Amino acid sequence: MHCEAPLHFGSVPSLKELFLLCGAHLDHSGFSLSQLLDGATEIDTLTLNFQGEKLWIQPESKQLRAAFNKLRKLSIHGIYVEFDLLWTINLLEAAPTVEIFDIEVFEHPCLVLHWEHVGIERVQPSWKMPGFTNCNKWQLRELHITNFSPLMELHMLFVREVMDRAPNLKTVILKEDEEPCEDCEAIGPLPNPVGGLFPRTKNEQETLAQQLRDNMVGSSVKIIFKSITSTVVL
Repeated sequence: MHCEAPLHFGSVPSLKELFLLCGAHLDHSGFSLSQLLDGATEIDTLTLNFQGEKLWIQPESKQLRAAFNKLRKLSIHGIYVEFDLLWTINLLEAAPTVEIFDIEVFEHPCLVLHWEHVGIERVQPSWKMPGFTNCNKWQLRELHITNFSPLMELHMLFVREVMDRAPNLKTVILKEDEEPCEDCEAIGPLPNPVGGLFPRTKNEQETLAQQLRDNMVGSSVKIIFKSITSTVVL
């Protein structure tokens, strides 16, 4: 059973930008995003932020097409670092007009230590992989991933899938998180990130770019690495 959406907009033809944020607990049953957005058909910028917690929307794709029919930028933030990212393509499938797809991975040792202390385990998304029936219609031009983890095969697979399926894709931007966390810094020496350190050397970046382009003959997609100290285009 899924709970009712926490709010309903009704007919809101002037609503262009929407930011939804929630840190849902494990017992949160999720709600229908299409139900919440029913009547909001003019949104061009949508951000969903899960704050590293359980996904609080139920699996949907085609049901969102009416709400997503004019969407230009879709941001999905706060996805726990060990979660599969392929589920997000369900939302992209429903929004072929999206030009910028912005993913932000969540990895905060300060909260992980708390979760371990109270015995909380992360729950992987149970969404099925979509069939990419509309990929030829995708207008996607830019894929952004903040806190990209090069050692997480799930992250690599996600980028390859999008690169392979989006015919108009021009740029993939892999970014290091530039926002400091006071609680993480207060812990002292931090453990190495689950997915490895962000690639900063030219050799690391070139190797990673080659791995992402494997089996993509003639790919013209630019891969940009944005670390705290530099920006490199490959």
